[in-house]
Amino acid sequence: MNNSALRQPQWRQLVGAFLSPRLGGTIEAWGEANFRTFPLVYQRQQARLENWRPERVYLAELRLTDIDWLASMCLEMGIATPPDDDCATLSRDTQNWIMSQVVAGFPGVADAIRELSGDYILYTASGGTSFELRMYLGTLGIEESVFRRLYGADLVNWPKLGPEFHRRILQDAGVDPAECIVADDQAQVIAWAREAGVFTVLVGQGRALESEADLIVGSLAELPAALRALG
Repeated sequence: MNNSALRQPQWRQLVGAFLSPRLGGTIEAWGEANFRTFPLVYQRQQARLENWRPERVYLAELRLTDIDWLASMCLEMGIATPPDDDCATLSRDTQNWIMSQVVAGFPGVADAIRELSGDYILYTASGGTSFELRMYLGTLGIEESVFRRLYGADLVNWPKLGPEFHRRILQDAGVDPAECIVADDQAQVIAWAREAGVFTVLVGQGRALESEADLIVGSLAELPAALRALG
C-alpha cells in the first residue's frame, strides 16, 4: 500500500522536525543521522527476530528497536541519549507523529481496497504492528472498518519471517487457507504464504521472474479486476 520511495524522504525531514526542539541539533542533521544509522538498526532488529521462539514477546523486541533507533541517532549527533525508558517513549512518540503525517500511498490503493471489501473479507498481514497500520490507513484515506482485523506481528506474536506468520493469522482469524488470498509485493513473502496453503498474488510486474505466485498484477489498483477475471 505504501511507496517506500515516497515515504523515506518524508521521514528524513519529519524526524528532525520532531526531535530538534526536544533534544537540540538541526532538522537537517537529524535527517542525516537517521539516514546513516537506520540500515544498521534494521539489520540488528532482523538478527534478533531470526529463529523466533513462541516464548518471546514481539512488543519487547520492538521496544529494543525503538531504543536502538533513537540511541544510534543521538550517538551520531553527539547528543546524550536519554535513559532507556525515556528513550523508548520518545522514540515511539517520534515514530507515531511521523507515521500520522507521511502520505505515500500508491495511486488507486484506497479505491481498490474499498472495492475489494465489497466481495471479500479483508485482513492485513503486515510485518509492522496493528497500531502502526491504523496510522498508515489514516494517511491513505482508508477507513479501518473495511478490514475485519488489522493483523500485524504484534497480534500473532510472530515476525513476518516465514510461513508460521501466515499460519498464525489464518488460525486466529478462523480462515481456511484454501479459501484465502494473500497479496504481497515481496517474492519471498509469497513463497512463505504458499507454504501456508493460500492462493498468492504478487504485486509488481518487475518481480515476476522471482516468484511462483498464483497471480501477478502490476499494482494493487489492478487487483479487483484481476480477481474478477479469474471467476
